Amino acid sequence: MINVVYDEACGITMTGHAGQAPRGQDIVCAGASAIVISLAEMLERNSEELIERGILLESGRASIKVVPRGAFKNCCEGAFEMAMCGLELLSEQYPDYICVSRVAGNGE
Repeated sequence: MINVVYDEACGITMTGHAGQAPRGQDIVCAGASAIVISLAEMLERNSEELIERGILLESGRASIKVVPRGAFKNCCEGAFEMAMCGLELLSEQYPDYICVSRVAGNGE
């Protein structure tokens, strides 16, 4: 099972493997990975707009935490929200393979 936690203070963590199909054929894993990798790439391409960034992408684990500068905060929040929409849609379609949760910006 893939577990995704979104902290509204611009942070997302994804752990686990979907196990929906054999490696290389798992559409849930591929979909979740594509969404999170795209978010990471967007942030990397705009790294000059970030005060801090922590991006980790490895097999079975992804973590993206950023602190945006000024006006880029709205863009950053929109990018995270778009990623969450995609992940939540995956979770609705494949609830046995991906679980998505949101926590308040203070980690609660």
